[in-house]
Parts: sequence; C-alpha cells; structure tokens
Amino acid sequence: APAAGAALSALTSRHGGTFHSISFNGLASPSSLVGDAPGYDAAVAFKNAVAALPGVGGVDLPLSQITQRNDGGVTFTLRFQFDELAGAP
Repeated sequence: APAAGAALSALTSRHGGTFHSISFNGLASPSSLVGDAPGYDAAVAFKNAVAALPGVGGVDLPLSQITQRNDGGVTFTLRFQFDELAGAP
C-alpha cells in the first residue's frame, strides 16, 4: 500500500505532525499508525482526515493512546482498517 503510505504522510504533514511507524496487517485486520502532532487538536484533526479517506474505515483514536510530551506536543497511536472493497471492480 505505497499510495496509502504517501497519503498518510501528506495528511500528517498537513496537520503539523510526523508519523514514526505504520503497521499494516492486511485488509481483514486493523492497522495502526504511531505519530507526533503539535497538540491534541492536531491529532484529532488528523484522525478525522484519515477517516475521510476513501477506502479507510474503523478509524479510532482512543484518549488513552494520546500522550503529552515535554515539548507540549503529543504522541498518538491511531487504529484504522482498509476497506476490502476499495478499488475493487
């Protein structure tokens, strides 16, 4: 899913953050992304932007997965799933 990785990277940058890792477990399993954002609001905006991507569903950003860093930013873990029907004929 190189295109998906590029789209996620662009979204992260647009919301002032970066992502460190992405775990893709196949279409039938949830995937996860670990990233940084300048604050809670930016992390939530990123989550909402991912949820709006075609072919992505089950986007979840639990409060327990957002941690405050010493510099005022946050580190977060976002879970999501690729839609099995995305791109299907």
